[in-house]
Amino acid sequence: MLKTIELFAGAGGLGMGLSLAGFKACAVVEWDRWACDTMNENRRRDFPLTRDWPVIHGDVRDFDYGSLEDKIDLVAGGPPCQPFSMGGKHRGFEDDRDMFPATVDAIRRLWPKAFIVENVKGLTRTAFENYFQYILLQLTYPELRRRGNEDWLAHLGRLERTKTSSTALSARLRQHAASIDQADNLNIEDFDCRFLVVEDIWIPLGENLLIAKFAPIWSKLIDGFGNHDPGSGRYNQVQSRWDVLHPGRPWAQRLRDRPEGPEQISRELEAYLRDLLR
Repeated sequence: MLKTIELFAGAGGLGMGLSLAGFKACAVVEWDRWACDTMNENRRRDFPLTRDWPVIHGDVRDFDYGSLEDKIDLVAGGPPCQPFSMGGKHRGFEDDRDMFPATVDAIRRLWPKAFIVENVKGLTRTAFENYFQYILLQLTYPELRRRGNEDWLAHLGRLERTKTSSTALSARLRQHAASIDQADNLNIEDFDCRFLVVEDIWIPLGENLLIAKFAPIWSKLIDGFGNHDPGSGRYNQVQSRWDVLHPGRPWAQRLRDRPEGPEQISRELEAYLRDLLR
């Protein structure tokens, strides 16, 4: 049975829906005493959906998640809506009742398979646009924690840079995969992709060190693997060595023939690998 923890449970409405869906509640946390009394009364009356709920009266920020780590499939809950409600004071992240930081922290610690977080429409207003994006990006990149001396706007900037670089990396990997897939003499199932996750500032140094250590042939000898269609105005350039050895990219057939044929490039490649392995 899938296991869940519900935060800011209120009187248990969302939790009952999850029980109907087949989830087992490992903890139901709510700070309001009257709401807890309601849930406990339903348990006392042996209401089927709540009879086994472990209702915990307390602040989610003080809850000990240690015993539930790696055991939760779903984190669910509705953080207080007052900071963002149309009928409230609209103080947002400046409101002491803003519990989105606590919600993100719980998800980060429990690392569930999924989460459900509900709130009011007012959260999506223009006034809270940056903070709403901040919430979404924290949930997208939970491993990128806020630093001790970092305010939320600086953290948002770092998260946005990560998102931009991740999008660019994803597009680049798809481009590389297409180059392999289009080659007449390669099978993409023979290729693996490995990741080294570092802060942006270390990427140039890491790339240079990896190239220097492993001397990949696509960086040292066989150029053109990462090339893309240059456009109709640049088809007078010479084919790359990659396209000579691995023909198949449609646009590369429009380029001028290279002086070296595949046999000559293969001989140079064999000599390069012999020297590299000595």
